Amino acid sequence: MQVSFDSESLKQQLQAQAQQMQSQIHALFTYRDSTEAELTKTRAQLSSLIARITQIDELVELEKQKPAETPEKTMVEEAVEEAVEKAGNGAEKAAVKKA
Repeated sequence: MQVSFDSESLKQQLQAQAQQMQSQIHALFTYRDSTEAELTKTRAQLSSLIARITQIDELVELEKQKPAETPEKTMVEEAVEEAVEKAGNGAEKAAVKKA
């Protein structure tokens, strides 16, 4: 059995396939490069966010360590003192303080 083929036709088919493969490889490398660039950008944004969160955490810790600033008297204490002052005798004052 004899097999005949057209070597020129085969050569053209192989060249076409090689060009197609080169084009696909180029597209893959381009995609990889753009993906790496996007990944680098995302990493930078993530690092920035982590730094901001760390800074906020530090500020919260500093705020927790500050001594609590309490007003001299709360509104409730002032209201009780006013009621006591307005109360007449000792029994009324004691009743107001209990309330």
